[in-house]
Amino acid sequence: MQATFPSPVSRDEQLARLASQQFDVAVVGGGITGVGIALDAATRGLRVALVERQDFAAGTSSRTTKLIHGGLRYMAQGQPGVTRDASIERRHLLHLAPQLVHALPFVIPVAGLPDRLMMAAALTAYDFLASFRNVRNHHRLSRRELYSWFPVLRGARYSGGLVYYDGQTDDVRLTVTVLEEALRYGACAANHCEAIGFGGAGHVDHLRCRDLLGGGEFAIAARRVVLASGVWVDAVLGQEGEARRPLVRPAKGVHLILPRLPFGDKGALLLRHPKDGRYVFVVPWKGRTLVGTTDTAYTGDLDAPPVAPSDVRYLLQVVNAAAPAMRATEADILGVQAGLRPLINASTRTADSVSREDRVTVTNSGMVAIVGGKLTTYRHMGQKVVDRVVGLLQQDGTLKSAPPCRTEEVPLGGFPRGAAGDLARQELSQELRAHLPRDVAEHLIAAYGAGAARIGASAATTPALAERLVPDLPVIAAEATYAVERELAVTLGDVLTRRLGVTLLAPRAALAVAPPVAAQIGPVLGWDAPEQERQVAAYRAEADGYIWG
Repeated sequence: MQATFPSPVSRDEQLARLASQQFDVAVVGGGITGVGIALDAATRGLRVALVERQDFAAGTSSRTTKLIHGGLRYMAQGQPGVTRDASIERRHLLHLAPQLVHALPFVIPVAGLPDRLMMAAALTAYDFLASFRNVRNHHRLSRRELYSWFPVLRGARYSGGLVYYDGQTDDVRLTVTVLEEALRYGACAANHCEAIGFGGAGHVDHLRCRDLLGGGEFAIAARRVVLASGVWVDAVLGQEGEARRPLVRPAKGVHLILPRLPFGDKGALLLRHPKDGRYVFVVPWKGRTLVGTTDTAYTGDLDAPPVAPSDVRYLLQVVNAAAPAMRATEADILGVQAGLRPLINASTRTADSVSREDRVTVTNSGMVAIVGGKLTTYRHMGQKVVDRVVGLLQQDGTLKSAPPCRTEEVPLGGFPRGAAGDLARQELSQELRAHLPRDVAEHLIAAYGAGAARIGASAATTPALAERLVPDLPVIAAEATYAVERELAVTLGDVLTRRLGVTLLAPRAALAVAPPVAAQIGPVLGWDAPEQERQVAAYRAEADGYIWG
């Protein structure tokens, strides 16, 4: 089995298909849950449509801690089932997309024997829930070893540490990769396309949509409709006219981007906050350090959750408590990001204690809605939703038998599974490193899978496309063209913020490269000079939300 490459894809052609074809299922929402549902349904042979009001992964799916993990703290919250399911899904993803999901050691500093014994017991249970099939079971670090890993912790009076293993990914690239696989199996999808109404006799069997870029409206005919719109699900349900208790309880999570040093990239830290005892991650992330997250109830604008001064102080406080010599201040912050988690609406007092389980429901008008869940369990969530859809299609008489779920076997990123995929990745790495720096080659394979070959070929034939967009990041100009030709990116924000990820990592530097990138992709997207200027202005407004101070 050879590697497969994403084909050129046109948003206009996708819109034409959406308006003209009959679908078995239409998915509203293009985050990781929505695209996971689309891939599951498409691999079962169903005809699938998907629409996303913003860009793919523009909401919660681009604002996570970038982890594929069992969720150690969920055990303490009495949710071992969430941890068990997530551990199983982590194992699947490490095999299905090894270039995009990799193991990462996490270190928990401990202060004294009671602290060590308590955390060792928790990690033993964590290993047990993973059936002792994690990358490696947890182990102990002496004080000397802890400070060897993280010299920045000296002065915090730790007695040592414990190491356990979880997974890390690029949340946006995972979402786009799953979407590309769904498209390869025949799904049809469009971003910047809003569902504005529903209709049908007996149950909803079509939705009205508006193209937010072109301005036109059209209808999608689908035998069943799935709502995977995250924190927006209640707003979408409001268009149905149903009076019901809200399904979602939004919780805000804020992350900071700090420099790579002094934390380095040997592993991640799990630190207990000195104020409330919550655990906060300090994670190496693409030449930077990602710190997060907060977890607070939220009732404001769902489209633009703000990063508040209190959020920043909270995260800096845990960093400085663990690494007092660092003396981190707001001046050290390279970027910020706020996102919303679509938690199941419950009477629990605090957002931090709300279950991370997911829930699938069928509305009075026959639509399937999913709420809750987490990035790690997207595949299992998709399976449960499509199982429910298949049952409804059988009930309707559309399907005679139930096609089984296949996503445990479908590799992501264009490489075959197992040794053949490992060999293909090694060969591609050698090809890319013949004309690109090692860090760029590794970044391209991790982010684009087999598609990295096309980006590398463009960079080899056009030297300007091999240039880095930001000097200390491995992102190159050729990626921008690839994003619009093969990944349905249609705005400057789609390219710089989601597909390339530079807005979070270096928002100020990204502002500087916005005009030349607009000029580069403008001819591909049919932008004249005034439209390029409008795109740059819109991007500046978007990037401003990632800049602190």
